[in-house]
Amino acid sequence: MIKDKLFGNKNIKNLDYPMLLVICILISFGLVILASASSYAALNTFSDSNYFLFRQLGFAVLRNSFNDDYI
Repeated sequence: MIKDKLFGNKNIKNLDYPMLLVICILISFGLVILASASSYAALNTFSDSNYFLFRQLGFAVLRNSFNDDYI
């Protein structure tokens, strides 16, 4: 499969947990910055201060819901 070609036949136990933790922290920090920086503009434009935050979260969930075989 394509996953085997990209990642080899590695098991999940070879996952780099510190790197995963750093990525999760950076994504969380980015979402907090997005929410705080765009809340005023979203409130004035869409009458919802969390519009851009929920939109970004929706795109993230939508992207991760697809199967990675198409990469």
